[in-house]
Amino acid sequence: MGALDKLFSLISPTYEKATTREEDMTNLYNQLSTDNEEQSIEKQLGQDSNKVITPIEIEREQIEKQQKAPPQKDALVEELLAQNTEELSDMYETMMAGAGEFGTGEYKGPTKKQLGLTPKVIVDEVPQDFVVKEKPVPTLPTEGQEKNKFEPKPGQIIPDFSSREPAVTEEPKSELQQKKDILNEIYINDNIENINMFKQYAAPFNNRTVGKAYVSNVLDTVSSYIPDTFDKNKLKSLLMHTADKESKFGSDEGTHEKKDIEGGTVGHGGIQQVTTRGFRNNLIFNPGPTARRMIEQLKKEKGIDVNSFMKTPKGTDLESRIAINDFLRTPFGSNFAASIFYLNALDNPGKSGDAARKLFNSDKYNEKDFRDIYYKGSKTWKDVSSILKDDNIKESKRGGMIESDPYKRQPRFI
Repeated sequence: MGALDKLFSLISPTYEKATTREEDMTNLYNQLSTDNEEQSIEKQLGQDSNKVITPIEIEREQIEKQQKAPPQKDALVEELLAQNTEELSDMYETMMAGAGEFGTGEYKGPTKKQLGLTPKVIVDEVPQDFVVKEKPVPTLPTEGQEKNKFEPKPGQIIPDFSSREPAVTEEPKSELQQKKDILNEIYINDNIENINMFKQYAAPFNNRTVGKAYVSNVLDTVSSYIPDTFDKNKLKSLLMHTADKESKFGSDEGTHEKKDIEGGTVGHGGIQQVTTRGFRNNLIFNPGPTARRMIEQLKKEKGIDVNSFMKTPKGTDLESRIAINDFLRTPFGSNFAASIFYLNALDNPGKSGDAARKLFNSDKYNEKDFRDIYYKGSKTWKDVSSILKDDNIKESKRGGMIESDPYKRQPRFI
């Protein structure tokens, strides 16, 4: 023990104790290392007695053993490891200092990392009863990624992606549009209350929106004459489509304006633009079983006898045509007649009827083609087979009545 060591021992009684323990630990470790090295050399010599081992090879092997194998730990080291505390760590720092200014030379003992003497860091801990453990939040798909690509683990709750979906917001209506909506509502209510659908109405509706609402109300009354064996909702949709194409729901300025064209007249058939010839063929000369029951019910409930419109057997005389036109100018009359056009097609027992029923009940059914064949006459029932095979169904551009320019086309004859 040097002079400085004696001085430190007088100042601090624990210093001598710590120094003695450090020296004991170092001696034990060095003795252990020396014994292991001698045993390794003897073992190597015993395995190969014929091999000449040079001092350089022995030294190299000894160095490799030290580098590869962790140092052996005796009972004292194990005890020190079990006491992995701040005190043990401080003692190790003192041992390392012995190789410096106050020591005898280079320190050759185990490193702090080898002994596992990393000091424990003690922090103020919050009582676990009051700690809320946060679950890891899964990465949510960003905009553009499909939601079905997110695969939660078993037991994991699928997050709600609705907050990431872009909100659909309607553009606020302009002040002018709001005023139009108010006026339309007033017009609709006024028309429904004051325009008798069984009386002639020779003026167009204010606009398409008003006409659409009024026609829908009229068709609800017409549907009461149609038997429940038919899909009434499907027929109403078909008639609404027809009214839109024929006269923009009665809002077209030429809806009630009679004009003579080559082959006939237009503008006197009301909302559905039914021609006098089409009326005679479907309601007088060739009504189907459903049409006959509807005509009889109309006569019984409203006293309207469509057969009385025929003043002559053919009904082509002026008096007969005026009577028919007067009925078609009523909102109910043109829609009632148009519904019979379609019902006759579905009731027809021949090939034309077979084609109509197949198309009407097919997943390829569409209102445009059905109207082209069984109302406009721009197609025939023979076109149904090709329609049922065609995925790209298009409306015929031939013939028709009121569409882009209603009064410059040929009338259709059914």
